[in-house]
Amino acid sequence: MQDLIANDRLSARLFELLASTNDRDRLYAYRLNGEKPVKPAVYKGRPFDDFFDFLRDEHRGGDFLIMFRRGETMLLTGVIAIEAPLFGRQRFM
Repeated sequence: MQDLIANDRLSARLFELLASTNDRDRLYAYRLNGEKPVKPAVYKGRPFDDFFDFLRDEHRGGDFLIMFRRGETMLLTGVIAIEAPLFGRQRFM
């Protein structure tokens, strides 16, 4: 599986899809155990800009398989690594 952040082209596509306003776009995120996705998905739904913060704060970071679909068409799939939060779930402003 490709690292979506390490590849400039895939990284640009990832951020483009996270900002998508197409109602048909769906984002799926699965925690990885080694190289195998753990079911059920930690997230299934519309893409949103703060998705990395969501994985860090709500799911304590880690390695994730990310998939974007538009209807039956797969738009992007790959892995990302999210660092665990430093101070639990607290957010400092």
